[in-house]
Amino acid sequence: MGYPQQPYPQQPYPYGGYPQGGYPPGGYPQPPARPANPATAILALLFALLMAACFTWASINFLVSFSRGPGLGFVSGGGLVIVVSRFVVAGMALLGGALMLARLKAGGVLVLIAAFLGILSVLLEPVVSELFSVFGFGRYFELLFSFVATYTTLLVFGLVTAVSTLVFAVLPATFKWLAPQRRGYPGY
Repeated sequence: MGYPQQPYPQQPYPYGGYPQGGYPPGGYPQPPARPANPATAILALLFALLMAACFTWASINFLVSFSRGPGLGFVSGGGLVIVVSRFVVAGMALLGGALMLARLKAGGVLVLIAAFLGILSVLLEPVVSELFSVFGFGRYFELLFSFVATYTTLLVFGLVTAVSTLVFAVLPATFKWLAPQRRGYPGY
């Protein structure tokens, strides 16, 4: 005779009383996004400021050298267009740099445009200033990279900083850092 058999109590967890692995309902929350690295934006900003300084100084040097020499009346219309365009490029770079400090995408776009126009102003100077018929591109670039005059040295440095500005400004990390930052609490 034995004791009457009683049913076993139901276990709260199946499979030996241990909870099974897996994700809780709704899944785990997404990890917070990593903050953007400002290195490329800062380099683009610094190169833009250097580019503005080089083009401004080169244009002032050009105007001063002509005012001391034959006079500004002897500057061709294309030469004045180049000088004025370099002042405009420098202003765009300065404004873009200020807007980049405020972390606005418009600053990055202005710096990109200024760098592109700065490169064009150096490469197309013989065509616009009517020196192409006298020198041609070969002689122009030979004079440009001879580093004998302050004007040409500043143009080469302006060209190098414009290319560097363009490279750093076009990188995705630059515009990621310039993107508007989300503020507030998650879920609101």
